[in-house]
Amino acid sequence: MKCYAIKSGNEYIKDVPRPISNSYYHGAEIEVVDADDEAKHYKNKSAPKAWIKKNLANMVDYIAIAKKNIAETKSNQHHSYYVKSYKDALDKCNRIKKWIENAVVVELDLEKPNFPCDLKLRFNRWYGNKGSNMKLNKETHSRYCCKSCGVILKNIPYYELPEGNSTKICVACLYLRQEAIKIAFEGLPEDFRTQFTNELILGSM
Repeated sequence: MKCYAIKSGNEYIKDVPRPISNSYYHGAEIEVVDADDEAKHYKNKSAPKAWIKKNLANMVDYIAIAKKNIAETKSNQHHSYYVKSYKDALDKCNRIKKWIENAVVVELDLEKPNFPCDLKLRFNRWYGNKGSNMKLNKETHSRYCCKSCGVILKNIPYYELPEGNSTKICVACLYLRQEAIKIAFEGLPEDFRTQFTNELILGSM
């Protein structure tokens, strides 16, 4: 099937919700892939062309902000230690700007393009694919309670979601919902379920 992708050099824009992000801690980052089947696919040329135009303008703005921050910080001796981080941000923006300037819309012929659909397996970029990191625990103290039913988790097994502010759910709450969970999971397309579980297993290894 004919589709289109954004390519610069030998790299393609990755099929993620936000291929380019700009944060205070990480600066500007772009997600790219080498394989055309992992790239973000479009039905027509106009959408990727608009993406290139929009993000090139964004990079120009980010570069101007970074240069302004460097100039203002150099003039303030008390904040001179920020100069390096602003220069790093400027370098990242310049690299991404150059990538976009060299980007073109290319035509692909793929069996199954990944156009926007109701069901697509993607992972948040800050989590990555680390597999399922829920942990089964049991404590002998009374400091924790189940975030679902509120029971004190002394000597009661629970599953914990450790990311951020950890969340602990007792096995009784999970047990009561196991049939609904099973039905919901088995209601997903079989090939999607297989891909999903394989990704979680590989991510945990």
